[in-house]
Amino acid sequence: MDEFLRSKMATGLLLVSLVLNVFLLGMAAAPHVFGPPPPPMPLPPPGLMIERLADGLSDGGRTAMLKQFDAMDGELERLFAELNKSQSDSLRQFAEEPFDEAAYRHALELRKQSADRFFSAVADFFLNIGGTLSVDDRRRIAERGRI
Repeated sequence: MDEFLRSKMATGLLLVSLVLNVFLLGMAAAPHVFGPPPPPMPLPPPGLMIERLADGLSDGGRTAMLKQFDAMDGELERLFAELNKSQSDSLRQFAEEPFDEAAYRHALELRKQSADRFFSAVADFFLNIGGTLSVDDRRRIAERGRI
């Protein structure tokens, strides 16, 4: 046994064990030292999303995209605000005491309906401009965005 403890293999195993233990200690201590991880990044508002996508397009594509967004007269912004409100409502309902399963299910259904309306409007936006954009502009949008 003494011979094993003096061998290079034992030294290597002890070193690996030490590194693993320090790593695990760091993982356990990190939330206490640095706090909880940040919440996930929210979707950008539609106006900002469209502006960012339009910035990478040709002049004609940028004009067509911004013109179509203006023609929607704030519908995407309104649906986005509705989606955010329904998300907040469902989180608030989940945190209520006592937990009301029926009310929470209702809040989730409203959130789903809001998300469906918003993402359907976004899809309609891209359907409406798809035919007016060049193939290069459509590729740029597909490479940069989630549509």
